[in-house]
Amino acid sequence: MKLRHLGTLLLALALVFSLFAPLCAAEPAAQIKNIIVMIPDGGGFGNYDLAEALKLSGGSVPGQRTAVTTDAIEGEIHESLYLSSYLVGTSRTRSADSEVTDSAAGGTAIATGHRTDNHTVALTSGGAPIASLLEACQLKGMATGLVTTSAWHDATPAAFGAHAADRGDTEHIATQMLRHDIDLVLGGSNDRNPSGTVTAADMGYTVVEDAAALKKAVESGTNRIWSNFTSAGKTMDRDWKESSQPTILEMTQAAIRVLSKDSDGFFLMVEGGCVDKGAHSGDGKTAAAEYLAFDEAFAYAVDWAKKDGQTIVVAVPDHDTGGLDAPDLEASLADLRKGTNPESLVWNGRGGHTGQNVGIWLYAPEGARETFLTAAGLPAEGAPEAVRSGTFYSGTVFNEDYATDNCNIAPAIAAAAGLDLEAATAALFVPVPQTDGVYRDDSGFKVTLDAAEYTLPNGITARFPCGIAVLSAEEERMLYLPAAVKERIDNYAAPFTDVTEKDWFAPAARLAYAHFLMDGTAPGLFAPELSMSRAMLVTVLWRYEGAPEAGENSFADVPDGAWYTGAVAWAAAEGVVNGVGENKFDPDGNITREQMAAILYRYCAAKDIAAAADGDLTAFPDGDQVSAWAKEAVQWTVAEEIIGGSDGSLLPRGNATRAQVATMLMRFIENITKQ
Repeated sequence: MKLRHLGTLLLALALVFSLFAPLCAAEPAAQIKNIIVMIPDGGGFGNYDLAEALKLSGGSVPGQRTAVTTDAIEGEIHESLYLSSYLVGTSRTRSADSEVTDSAAGGTAIATGHRTDNHTVALTSGGAPIASLLEACQLKGMATGLVTTSAWHDATPAAFGAHAADRGDTEHIATQMLRHDIDLVLGGSNDRNPSGTVTAADMGYTVVEDAAALKKAVESGTNRIWSNFTSAGKTMDRDWKESSQPTILEMTQAAIRVLSKDSDGFFLMVEGGCVDKGAHSGDGKTAAAEYLAFDEAFAYAVDWAKKDGQTIVVAVPDHDTGGLDAPDLEASLADLRKGTNPESLVWNGRGGHTGQNVGIWLYAPEGARETFLTAAGLPAEGAPEAVRSGTFYSGTVFNEDYATDNCNIAPAIAAAAGLDLEAATAALFVPVPQTDGVYRDDSGFKVTLDAAEYTLPNGITARFPCGIAVLSAEEERMLYLPAAVKERIDNYAAPFTDVTEKDWFAPAARLAYAHFLMDGTAPGLFAPELSMSRAMLVTVLWRYEGAPEAGENSFADVPDGAWYTGAVAWAAAEGVVNGVGENKFDPDGNITREQMAAILYRYCAAKDIAAAADGDLTAFPDGDQVSAWAKEAVQWTVAEEIIGGSDGSLLPRGNATRAQVATMLMRFIENITKQ
């Protein structure tokens, strides 16, 4: 068992006990459950117009892997780009320190609602970390994913999942993203940080290396996926060779299928990163092909969102690249259809970014649409053609009534989806004293830079329930921790008023608190004698596994739609639990000590965790009272010192109290997960 799994286990326990309050508790606006943000990097109107003209001419770029369609959105026919019907305004793309933004600052504005300096990733201009939409969604328990045709640790995806003073600091950025508990990451580059000290496999992800492996992983029901598509850094739609890598459309389809299984909703960012690549190099055929491919992914997302009825889709470039004009459009289109880079194209930006406004395209259910537009400062009514007149870079004139700053987009999405970005920042980033990126206090805790875990005084590593430790770039550098983690550290010595140092379970209660196992039944109360139910423990293990789908429930006393239904169905399918007879599971029944031993034992067997130790039950006066079906499991727990007896007795059929559960789970963590 990998220790990184511990975080999921601990958070699941906290959720099962209903004792870990949401850190970001804004009430949802309208009916938005899912958020899809799509960024055609560098996709200003010049590149957009070239791709649209090519589609309108009935053509595409030879070698393009994504077919150009007209009917990908049910009930609609689009001879032009699908995006064209969803234009609602334009975004002013400057950064905090320049009229022309780079992707780091542009991505940060879209991700967080804050303008920052160029090259800076999700930090304020002063160097303090700020929460992204992805992080705010994590705080609400939503699934999260990042898809890009560029490298997954490049500036744009990094703005959603990392915090760094320099976009070039790939070591810190990749390490943060790998440890950030993002459910799905698909893109270019390999599956580890540059130093190789943190890998996706070590963090519990299914690593996929091509389109076939991605499809297999999705169909298997895997909920945590990381890509290793190419060391070259790009996953392009148009390439000079046949590619086994998935297209942006295929990655978007896979991501939505995986993330949409989460009953709490999901956040997904999709970047068409190679529009920018083509425009930077003056390669019109690549810029056009990648934009056409992005448009097909956008159409799929909108079609899915319309059928779902609870999803907002916002597409917006981070900036324009190239300042493209096409003075001889017909000649350019003829070259593109032949697969030739048009020499007649004019790149006013000389391969760099420009400060021109870029488009904002929106689909949302009606109430959420109005909320978004109002919050963004955009008119609620108006046809797409009202947003601008003219075409390409030099011919475009923007209607300022339909223009907003790039830093207004994230707050508008947050308003539509009931998120509070300021509250998320406050919950995730509390400054604490540090030395060289390490925080220590008198209790002996150790928190290391870029980690989502901390070392307890007993040497055991605990995972944060959400967030990562971030070292700021402020003049007086500070280490930032989630508020809940700092609270655990500060209150570690005496978290509960009904637990004294003399109590036998005091160490377990304290460590369960530090591990986010139990907050207590009321403020300051641990309730050590309260019993635990069978459904609670099963749900812990199910969530630990990422809440996989497991088919139909077979127990008559487990109703459809209950909070534990999926957990019981999964546990039964895996052989982790049995019923109590007569086709019943008894979900509300108090779990006995031998039942808990059996469930932990079967779980270890199902996960190929060593569980072969054979303990001596004759050392206990009631050892012969262990049920035959539980004997092997109880022997194992005795040998592994998970069960140590109560006043010299096993009490195998006695109810497991919270004090006993805390003690058994902590011994399980200490003795089993370290193997």
